[in-house]
This record gives sequence, structure tokens and C-alpha cells, in this order.
Amino acid sequence: ISGCKKEEVAVANPNPLFVPGDPWVDPKWTYDYDPEEAKKLLADAGYPNGIDLPIVGRGDATGQAKLTEWAALSLKAVGIRTSVTLTPTSNDLFARMQALDYTLVAVLFCQTVAAPDEIWGGYFITGAARNWTGYSNPEIDKLYIAQSQESDPAKRKAINRQMEDILLRDLPFAPTSDSDADAAFAPYVRGWEPGITYYMTQRFENVWRGR
Repeated sequence: ISGCKKEEVAVANPNPLFVPGDPWVDPKWTYDYDPEEAKKLLADAGYPNGIDLPIVGRGDATGQAKLTEWAALSLKAVGIRTSVTLTPTSNDLFARMQALDYTLVAVLFCQTVAAPDEIWGGYFITGAARNWTGYSNPEIDKLYIAQSQESDPAKRKAINRQMEDILLRDLPFAPTSDSDADAAFAPYVRGWEPGITYYMTQRFENVWRGR
């Protein structure tokens, strides 16, 4: 975590679970870029001279390939030398991840709705379709149901904070920075509002052309 320079990402997102602008973002996920601390942690783990590890990423999307490149360069700076493999398609990568057939992988969590159920239910509960780490914690499974059924927004957010604390303790993945982007549209476009992720900007039923 300390070895990934968030300033090199367009706009750093302090929370790797939820995207900027999402009401579920928790500021305690912030971290400082400290390559010396990362090198010390690596040495303390028994690798004072660094370590060589393979990393895999998607090769069918420019942004995803750049993400893998950024991760590899960041890791190299602190002594983790990587050999990069880019899969031809997302399906190839996801199949490897589903089978846990990787050592390191650079990937983004996909969020299409502004609700925590998608992230928890897709990536972190036991047996989830995109649980690509093999992570399983009965406490997370139980709290996932509790937060999903909670109708009070404040109480639901509190449960999610509890779940995030557990995830920070267990660390089934290495959280880094996410990025933000700009959207441009012609001045005569009316009714279009950008969502907080790319997938949330594709609804055009209320879009119309003005003068």
C-alpha cells in the first residue's frame, strides 16, 4: 500500500471500495506514499534484496493495461520486481482470477449502482461471483445481510464502517488509489447528468437535444 504513489493517478480516491462522490466513502482508507516504509516492510518480511513476482492484468482495455503498468512500476520502486502478463480479453483474466491462478493482479472493482451491496455482495462475501481472492469471513457474510436489510441510512452506514474495519484488518487485497475522470458534452445536450462511475453515465432516457 505504502509503495503505490497516488499522485500519479489522475485524481486519487481515498477509498478503494467506493468511488469518489459515493456517500459510502470512508476517509480512514487514506494512506501516505512512503517507499522507504514499504522497503522496510519488505525487508522485515524476509526480502531485504527485494523479490521477483509475476503480475497479470487485462490487455484488451487501455486503462486496465495502464493500471497494470502503474502497479508494476510502483512495486519496482520499492523492490518488488514484476514480470507482466496481459491477457487477451477480460474473460481470460477473470477465469484465471476465479481459479485463483495468479500471484499478483491489478484490477478495479466495478461499481454500477451507488449502493454498498454491489461491492460486498460481488467481491467479499463467501462464494461471491467476483470473490477473486478466495476471501471468506462469516462475520462479513452476516453483516452483509444486516446492512442490506437495514432501512435506517445512519445505522446502515455504521454497519458498513464495521465491515470496512474488518476488511482493513484482514486485508484480502492491497488497496491502492482509484482515479477520476472528466466528461465532456455539447452545450445543446439537455437532461444528462454524469454518474459517479462510467457505468452510471449510460442512461439516456431523460436526455434530449436543445437549441
